Amino acid sequence: MIPVIPVNLRFALIAILIVGGIAAAFFIGFWWALPIILIGVVLLVGYILLGTLNSTSQMMQQGRYDEAEAQLARTYFPKY
Repeated sequence: MIPVIPVNLRFALIAILIVGGIAAAFFIGFWWALPIILIGVVLLVGYILLGTLNSTSQMMQQGRYDEAEAQLARTYFPKY
């Protein structure tokens, strides 16, 4: 089973990694901060393309349909 990061934690990680990476680029240098920024960007692109589908499918498998429907409402591009 693929580990799924909860949506709220994912938002926090995206913000912390991108903002922290930009701050680290100023203080310790760009090349040391680049992996931090890239991880944040990968999480952001993954959220934009896939949205909440992975965690929603787990909720549906567990029978939590109301929570799954509320979480699907957070997907920005559901047509993918």
